[in-house]
Amino acid sequence: MRSKAIGVQPPRLRRIGSLLTVACAIALCPIVGAPARLALAASPCDGWTMTTLFSGLGTLEYLLPDGRGGLLISSSDRNAVERLTRAGVKSTVSALPAPGAMVIRGNQLYVTTGDGAQSGTLGTTDGTIERIDLDTLQDVTYSSGLIMPNGLAFSIAGDAYTTRDLDNPNNPAQVTKVSASDPTHPDLHWANQGDTNGVRVDPTQTWLYISTTFNQPANVYRVRLSNPSDIELVASLANTGSTVPKGLDDMTMDTNGVLYVAANGSGEMLRLDPTTGQSCVLASGLQNPSAVEFGSGTGWDATHLFVSGFDGTVRELTPPTPGPQIPEGWPLGLASVAAGAVLVAFTASGLRRRRSIPQESP
Repeated sequence: MRSKAIGVQPPRLRRIGSLLTVACAIALCPIVGAPARLALAASPCDGWTMTTLFSGLGTLEYLLPDGRGGLLISSSDRNAVERLTRAGVKSTVSALPAPGAMVIRGNQLYVTTGDGAQSGTLGTTDGTIERIDLDTLQDVTYSSGLIMPNGLAFSIAGDAYTTRDLDNPNNPAQVTKVSASDPTHPDLHWANQGDTNGVRVDPTQTWLYISTTFNQPANVYRVRLSNPSDIELVASLANTGSTVPKGLDDMTMDTNGVLYVAANGSGEMLRLDPTTGQSCVLASGLQNPSAVEFGSGTGWDATHLFVSGFDGTVRELTPPTPGPQIPEGWPLGLASVAAGAVLVAFTASGLRRRRSIPQESP
């Protein structure tokens, strides 16, 4: 299968040549660059500010506002999904091995488990998607037999898609589909694209967008849902912002189909418009950001982005003007699945010709 580009000539894909470089690309070397700053003016990345809400939370793989006044976090070192209130009160939702991405559909929380490097490199089928009732906190296994399920997205039809960025020669990493009609028999080789991490279904329910981690160009692809052999290169983000290897991690999407991608290796938050191919740096100076989501519910503004990090922090990114709102009645599950469940509308005041150097709020 040969990927085709969308409006750009695809660069030759190449694996990072050494273990040291790979480690640097994802998390294991210091972040190089200036303190938190914004992109140049005359871009939709202008004017955002960053605030640290919580720190000292251990290694965080994922976060998700629950729409009930809390923020859910996947804790890798505590092997648990936990919940934070805006005041910082923490409680355990469920003890789970190596939890990864989360999606809320109705009152049900879906979360991947077995998202560990050993499972990926050995090709161990110990991964699952767990379903937790947010009213009772009762947990049941929705699907099993997965290999290192990292990212997670659902289509409106209820089909789930998981990603995997580490592989085994005997069992290469590919995109997995868990059919709504038969979740007990996942298709581990649904789409032949390896090195995948963040995943989102676009608002038209046509494409599955995926970010990749262990490649120098920092590629973002899309897979046609109706024909998974149709895989297109959307953009390469290596030249957006810092020259440090991006190590793209998770991402979210707004209802206009614009992507917001956590660059774990370079410590940046990137914005990518798949339609135009234009990208910019929303914020920099982060320490290994792992996931990003729009807010939902009391205390978690729907116009703001919330970012988790391997350094145990949760940060809030605030737009320069009153921004998007989640449409009335829009299911929170789709905020993590198909579209981010927000409307992004950057006004003229966000496009003034000036350079803004934000200071982190106390």
